[in-house]
Amino acid sequence: GAGGDAYLDLLAGVVADRHLSPDEVSALAELAAEAGWPADRVRSTHERFVVALREVAERDGVVTAAEARELRQVATALG
Repeated sequence: GAGGDAYLDLLAGVVADRHLSPDEVSALAELAAEAGWPADRVRSTHERFVVALREVAERDGVVTAAEARELRQVATALG
């Protein structure tokens, strides 16, 4: 639905710089609540998103230390 699309758009935007601020995490939580998403849906969406980011990092056959650190930071911030 529209709420889900808005959530994914915001998620993509906030991780574009590979850093999530507390304000961005709060905005994501508010949008998920507005969309009526239960916690397990939010969690599974975050997991799929981090997997997709990892796949992008692996596309060239090498995950640099910086890319690995950024992936860990995003995964940690998303819970």
